[in-house]
Amino acid sequence: FHYLWRESWCGLIGEFCRVIGLSSALTFFGSDAEKWEELLLRQCHRKCVQFAPSFPSHRGTPPAVPIVLSLPSKKVNGLIPYVVEWAECDGFNRELREWIFALLLIVEKPLLPDVCAALRGLANLCKTLRNSLDIERLAEFSVQLIHLLVFFSSFASHGLPTIFSSM
Repeated sequence: FHYLWRESWCGLIGEFCRVIGLSSALTFFGSDAEKWEELLLRQCHRKCVQFAPSFPSHRGTPPAVPIVLSLPSKKVNGLIPYVVEWAECDGFNRELREWIFALLLIVEKPLLPDVCAALRGLANLCKTLRNSLDIERLAEFSVQLIHLLVFFSSFASHGLPTIFSSM
């Protein structure tokens, strides 16, 4: 029994050290949106390449669980407005959708005003995009929109779902 406990404990400590190492590697860029865009969407960080095979559509750093969980809440709050801005400028590619999904999973409540504003912008962007799609693409988009709606519904106390009442 003692051997199993020790092995389990060593594994947990090793995982913790790995996550701390990722955290320091990924928070290096501070608040530079262009560097974050490069890191998340264009070039995988050297400490994260082991996750790349699980995300074949990603050129940048994939939103693997250890990577996402290594981001401090302050950084998550700072990244959400960036990813929404990138979606407004470049559209919703798969990499960006997966990062939006991952960040929405871990954003802490209560939401900061900047995060609320970004999420309202994301909701409006989804509404605009949905209204511009033809019938064939509308079904595909609806499935993706459902995922976002699930997350937005958890923010009911902040008035975000009212955006969807006109959709």
